[in-house]
Amino acid sequence: MTDDLRAGTNADDADKRAERHMVDAARQHVGAAGFAQRNVLEQLIAAGREQIAYTGTLRQVVASTLRQLGEERLEGEPGQLVALQQIVTSGQRQIETARQLTLSIQHTLSNVRSTPLELVSAHLLSLLSESVHHHARNLELLIQAALEEASSSEQVAQLKQVRADMVATVLEIEHDGEERALAQLDLMAQQAVEQVRSLEAEGQTHAVQRTQLEQMAVTSQEAIEHLRAKTRLNREELERLGQERDTLHRQTAQLTQEGDEVQAKLDQARLAAEDQRADTD
Repeated sequence: MTDDLRAGTNADDADKRAERHMVDAARQHVGAAGFAQRNVLEQLIAAGREQIAYTGTLRQVVASTLRQLGEERLEGEPGQLVALQQIVTSGQRQIETARQLTLSIQHTLSNVRSTPLELVSAHLLSLLSESVHHHARNLELLIQAALEEASSSEQVAQLKQVRADMVATVLEIEHDGEERALAQLDLMAQQAVEQVRSLEAEGQTHAVQRTQLEQMAVTSQEAIEHLRAKTRLNREELERLGQERDTLHRQTAQLTQEGDEVQAKLDQARLAAEDQRADTD
């Protein structure tokens, strides 16, 4: 691992630790708040986690391209060297952008205890979502560019593995958020049903209130069914990605082994040639 990649990995680990602390504090503060408030909080948390995942993937792509650039400097085509340098420059710029967005999200989370979540506007969440999706698209383009310039099958396999790991991580984050939303909606539906039963038991005839509560239960149930369907699809996608990731791990290991065997044969051939020259002399 290069010094830059090691330093970047340490920075990402520090971000994860800081985020876990702020997430725990924010969730404790929100407590039993309404679904809308908790949904805002979970969106912020998911965005922060995705940014940390993107940053880690960017560092791996840049490190892989830097290694290739170092190997190609002596005999590589000028056009390829320029393309590789552009990938490195773009990747480093994206790392800094992702890092700044991560810090911004963490700052918002750290202020949850002093800022009512209803003041976190829908416009802000929309901008945040747009930024996260924009970074995801840029990362995919960067990986694709690196794949096109890759000079060995081993590097191609490594980059594909990095991409599969990143996609799986993001899906796991989304799946975790959906599970939390399901639990919250289940609770809301149960509370609505209990309130309706309480009204009936007390013989009250608040028709409007009862209708509202019944509608709340129906709406919650519809949302639950929608999320459950989406969760099932995500679970299937996670299983598929897990299988793809295992295949890529095996291919990478096989390519590494084959590369080592080829290098060993080259070393043996070189030594034999040197011995033959020595005997001739």
